[in-house]
Amino acid sequence: MSSNEPVDMQAFHELEGLVRSLGEELAAFRKRAHGAEARLKAIATHGGGGDAAAEERVAQLEAENAALHARVAELEAENLALRSENTALKAEVAELKRRLNMDSSNSSKPPSSDGLKKPSRPKGERSRAPSKRKTGHPGKTRTDFGPPDRVEEVAPDLLLPEFFE
Repeated sequence: MSSNEPVDMQAFHELEGLVRSLGEELAAFRKRAHGAEARLKAIATHGGGGDAAAEERVAQLEAENAALHARVAELEAENLALRSENTALKAEVAELKRRLNMDSSNSSKPPSSDGLKKPSRPKGERSRAPSKRKTGHPGKTRTDFGPPDRVEEVAPDLLLPEFFE
């Protein structure tokens, strides 16, 4: 005998339990099916004159089903109309955007019709001409002068007395 025997027995017992539970479920389904068949035979033998409440409920559900089918047809027609309207509006918006973006550079309009807005530059374009200096040139920049050597206070009447009179 191999060492797998206890494992095989355990698996066998699990499988046996599953088969039992499935058998019990199958028996319950059979019982329900036989009951349904008996009710159908009773309705058929009475010439369709079975339970009046059940027949009334079936008629009610059929009417509700017909109403729901009509509502679905309505909503489908409305959906189709809205889709076509949406397509037309998208086309109109695209045309208006195209016309709005027209200026003298991309149409036959004169430059005077461009208005006062500045022409837009492509992103990569520089705003000013590059400098003419050689690469690596040190340049000449004024540096800080440092603290003052002396500070003089001057009274306003000593500067220009004729302006203050």
